[in-house]
Amino acid sequence: MIGLILAYWLIPPMRTIALVAVGVGGATAILVGVRRHRTDRWPAWVLLAVGILMITFGEAIYSIQGPARSFPGIPELLFVAAYGPLCLGLVLMGRPRTLSTDLMLILDTIAVGLAATLVVWITLVRPAVLSLHLTGYAKLIVIAGNVGYAAVLASAALVAVAWRANAALRVLGLGLIAFLIADYLYGTEIIAGTWTPGGLADLGFPIFFALSGAAALQPSMTAVASRAHARNQLGARLVMVAIGLLVAPTTLLVAATSGPVTTGFAIAITAVAIGLVMITRIFLSARAYQQKAAREASLRVASRALMLATDRPQIDAGVTAALRQLVPTATAHIREPGDPPVEGLPLALDGGEPRFALGIMVFRGPPDRLDELTPTLQALADQAASAYSRVRTVEKLAAEQREQYFRTLVQTSTDVTLISRDGAIEYATPSARDLFGVDVVGANLDDLVERSGGGSWPDVVEADEGEVHLPDCSLAVLVHRRDLADDPTVCGVVTTLRDVTAERDLRRDLAHQASHDVITGLANPRLFRHALAEAVRTPGVAVILLDIDDFKLVNDMYGHPVGDYLLVTCARRIESAIGPADLAARIGGDEFGVVLGDCPDVDVARDVAQRLSDLLAEPVEVDGMMIESRASVGIAHVAGGGDDSQLMQKADMALYAAKSGGKGRWRQYDGEMSIPARNHVEVGRRLRATMESGELMLYYQPIVDLVTGETVGVEALLRLQDDGDPMPPPQIVAAAESTGLIGRLGEWILDRALADLPQFQLPGRDPCYVSVNVSARQLRRTDFSATVRRALKSSRVDPRLLVLEVTENILIENDDERPWAYLDELHALGVRIAIDDYGTGYASLGYLRQPSVDIVKIDRNLLTDLTPRATRLIEGVSSTLRYLGVDQIAEGVETEHARAILVDAGCPYGQGFLFSPPLPVDKVVRWLRLPDVTAGS
Repeated sequence: MIGLILAYWLIPPMRTIALVAVGVGGATAILVGVRRHRTDRWPAWVLLAVGILMITFGEAIYSIQGPARSFPGIPELLFVAAYGPLCLGLVLMGRPRTLSTDLMLILDTIAVGLAATLVVWITLVRPAVLSLHLTGYAKLIVIAGNVGYAAVLASAALVAVAWRANAALRVLGLGLIAFLIADYLYGTEIIAGTWTPGGLADLGFPIFFALSGAAALQPSMTAVASRAHARNQLGARLVMVAIGLLVAPTTLLVAATSGPVTTGFAIAITAVAIGLVMITRIFLSARAYQQKAAREASLRVASRALMLATDRPQIDAGVTAALRQLVPTATAHIREPGDPPVEGLPLALDGGEPRFALGIMVFRGPPDRLDELTPTLQALADQAASAYSRVRTVEKLAAEQREQYFRTLVQTSTDVTLISRDGAIEYATPSARDLFGVDVVGANLDDLVERSGGGSWPDVVEADEGEVHLPDCSLAVLVHRRDLADDPTVCGVVTTLRDVTAERDLRRDLAHQASHDVITGLANPRLFRHALAEAVRTPGVAVILLDIDDFKLVNDMYGHPVGDYLLVTCARRIESAIGPADLAARIGGDEFGVVLGDCPDVDVARDVAQRLSDLLAEPVEVDGMMIESRASVGIAHVAGGGDDSQLMQKADMALYAAKSGGKGRWRQYDGEMSIPARNHVEVGRRLRATMESGELMLYYQPIVDLVTGETVGVEALLRLQDDGDPMPPPQIVAAAESTGLIGRLGEWILDRALADLPQFQLPGRDPCYVSVNVSARQLRRTDFSATVRRALKSSRVDPRLLVLEVTENILIENDDERPWAYLDELHALGVRIAIDDYGTGYASLGYLRQPSVDIVKIDRNLLTDLTPRATRLIEGVSSTLRYLGVDQIAEGVETEHARAILVDAGCPYGQGFLFSPPLPVDKVVRWLRLPDVTAGS
């Protein structure tokens, strides 16, 4: 190309051939570069090649026509037409990737174009119009050429300002400078009529052709108009603005100093146009500032959110929240390596690790808008990368800490972990030696642990019990097994063993407790009824009911420990009088029952009844005292099977007949006996009379804090103060239920207790609550909850100061769900619900599921014989209740030893003779006023 250009300049005969060769070569080089480098702005380069070819063809035609041709001709038309593709190509090359991203650049280019147009008008176009030696058509061609020149100049300025310079742009820029200088000189010479072929004005064109082709062959031509090469230099932009603003006044100043101003109108029009462009630019600048502020705000939002993010979803949410301040419908999320690809704008997360090691932040939204916000999105991606790198580092450290934690946990845990391969144990935690007493590595699990169902242990066991036999004892273990042979970190079967001996013993104790009486060890009422129901299916069954005479007097005179010893002695004597096929049970406070399951002859039952009567009549020695004891006995026999309820009723009638005929004797049922309800009618008349005469009273037994001795509540207990025989509260309630007085009696007790409660509230003391017992019949009345609400409303007592005590057997004996519904309704008002006599029934654990149960009163029977096992049982029950958040009160606390055991077990409250017996209202008030009330005071 250099040789051709030199030939063009130095050898006139070769001028035409050299020019055509340079032009065609330059255009061809452009097309080769476009094909080779595959730039996305290929239309711009192709248009440059088209413009070059048009100029080249014009030169070729001009050479063929020779000097005699007319001006202007076809060459001039091609020259003028070439400005179109050149200008359009440069505009396409210089325009931003998204037009809306830099409208101010477009406006700056327009201002430069207007300024260039003004200069061209004054220096070229107007002289051409006024030139007298040019025809009208020639003037039009000259004017069009000069206008095209101004457009190319403005377009070149757009390219120069829009993109940072690289090798391709520098070469192309030199070519454009050569073209613009040559074209300007050509225009002035045409106007002056001094142009001749081969002059200096023509040399810039072959230089432009050659340099354009050289620029297209540069590999950096692909970077032209790339996002990475976007240019926003303040100096270049200010130069463009200054040119746009200063050209018009400068031109006016020059024109004014050289004589009369003849171009004022053109200068004015140009100045106004440039002013409008600048006003628009100021408006867009203000809007751009607002957008920049919004982007910065979104980055601050993202920074705050990502600073607090602890996982990948929170990072996605933080970036999305910031992005939606700019694009309301956009979303962002991290795609880690290996995740399936999704549509959107992907930006690499660079967090100091190898590129793409963290993943890619994918932005989804309107493509044009996302492309416009690419720098901001990259900043968001960088912040996300930093946060994600931190999260991953924290997770890695946490994983290492967890690994260390679990390693320490396994090494120090009391649970045993074994890893077996091919049946042999290859690894055992240190706790294995504590469990087995020997090193178990190399042993087989089947030889160490006996499976409960027999046989060998499979590789997968969810939870099964086994037995470990040691020289001095046997231990129960809970076995879990997992087959992790495919796990490269384990490659074996993992066995976990937990010593559950204490839990097994507790279950056995609870199971025994659920079916046996705590004090005597005999069967409880539920087991007794079940055995009777089974026995009546076979021929020859007898039922014997026994009632200890004057048992209440023994309790009142000697205390409950002596009464309990009497019960235990009677139980052992009853067991000695029956056979192994028979069942003895304690079915009431001082009432026992015996089922003779194999009794074909009634004489056998009579002999047993007589032996029982004789044995129970023998005195009982307690602490050097001889206590006289007798029992009333009733028997009922059926030879051919029958109904268990009828058999029990007959035995009950026989027992009442024995009591009515005199104590310490037995009776057999016969058809002439009256039913026991007749006695209830007499008691009912007595009860009604005492209620009307005011001889029915409430006593209150304090409930105290076992540690401080402070009274926290009182239990209301019914007392009959007439001249008749003493009657315990259960007998009064039974009579009230059988005679229909229970509703009236229950309302009287509740009203009386709530009326006395304000007297127990002393200044400077915590509120004292009152506890009221509820009978089975009373609880199943449909108006029960309404009655309680009425009593609370009329007394104006805080519902939280009322506790309703329900004996656990009441609710189990009937499948009706209404009692719980009533209790739940009252509990919602604030009334607290207590389960009384806990531990004597057969569904103690079942009540703990009820959400309305606030308090559990541990039955006094659990404190009768405080052996080590009984102590552990109390600790287990107390621990269970504390775990469930249920308050607990121990009944029958009569010794300091029992109190100390309860405190150690974690039971907070208790009541019993150790603190105070039941007292009338006035004595309870004096009790509460005593300073420093402590146990036994």
